[in-house]
Amino acid sequence: MGPPVAEKQAVELTMHDDVRVDEYFWLRERDNPDVIDYLEAENAHTERMLEDSSGLFERLVAEMQARIKEEDTSAPYKHGDYYYYYRYEKGQEYPIYCRRKGSLSAAEEVLLVVNVEAGDEDFFSVRGFTVSPDHSIAAYAVDTVGRRLYDINFIDLESGEKLPNRIEKVTDNLVWANDNKTVFYTQQDRETLRWDKAYRYDLATGERELVFEETDETFSIWLADSLTGEHLFVMSSSTLSTEISYIAADEPQGALQVFLPREQEHEYSVYDGGDRFFVLSNEGAINFQLFEAPLDDTSKESWQVVVPHREDVLIQGIEVFAGHIVLETRRDGLSRLEVLDRTSGELHE
Repeated sequence: MGPPVAEKQAVELTMHDDVRVDEYFWLRERDNPDVIDYLEAENAHTERMLEDSSGLFERLVAEMQARIKEEDTSAPYKHGDYYYYYRYEKGQEYPIYCRRKGSLSAAEEVLLVVNVEAGDEDFFSVRGFTVSPDHSIAAYAVDTVGRRLYDINFIDLESGEKLPNRIEKVTDNLVWANDNKTVFYTQQDRETLRWDKAYRYDLATGERELVFEETDETFSIWLADSLTGEHLFVMSSSTLSTEISYIAADEPQGALQVFLPREQEHEYSVYDGGDRFFVLSNEGAINFQLFEAPLDDTSKESWQVVVPHREDVLIQGIEVFAGHIVLETRRDGLSRLEVLDRTSGELHE
């Protein structure tokens, strides 16, 4: 039998005064029974054509599995009094999220066993495992389809019980406010999957509120918190432009403030330094330069240069700590790390 042939149904699409004819436009209708029948016929044809190779497939999978370390553990990271990590057990497909209090030699607390959560699902992905500031509740996002539409679930880490709260069909991008009951998360457009909305969710009442919507289709958004725990950021960016808004993590019911309005071909990122903001910007600097700005005035006029533009060094990103800043740079085609002492201003690789 030959491969199935999709029916042609001409549809004219007009954009920028240009007319394009798409004969297979109808295949985008995910719930159309004719589309499903056609895809099932394609799958059946593939299985017939590859039937003689099934033994080879099994040998390849077995060889790849033999080269993977089945018992493995992530590098632990310290958050408050706890060390958090996840690990894999032999014969199990999914991770186990754990923590230890005080030191890595303390007793292990198992927070989430994804192998149990997955049950009989053919596909199960957990992303965005995040713990509240007081370490009492964990949030995590689950996708059982592969479409990257996640359901956010919550666990009471004291009792180990799941909370009744559930946020359905959103992204895996979420951050906690400092009141331990407010969560900010992003939601994507259902067709394009562009991250375009940010919501504030109250764990106590189950109510949510839209706090930001990106209407420009060339921009997408994402959320982040700061290492200081003092600010939450909504970052909206396109290929050559950025706009960042922020809110105090202690005042999650407040209004977002725009750090600097978007400008064409101006890319910037903001980092909370505790007593000031640090801004990585390509303002007058194709390779980017580092500025600082006071907490109460984020206008460009108040920025002061910390690390000036260098013709032979590209600053790709930074991380701000209490006493120093680490810059990820590229020079002579090689990635490097540079450390800036916040007190002396000395910079070294």
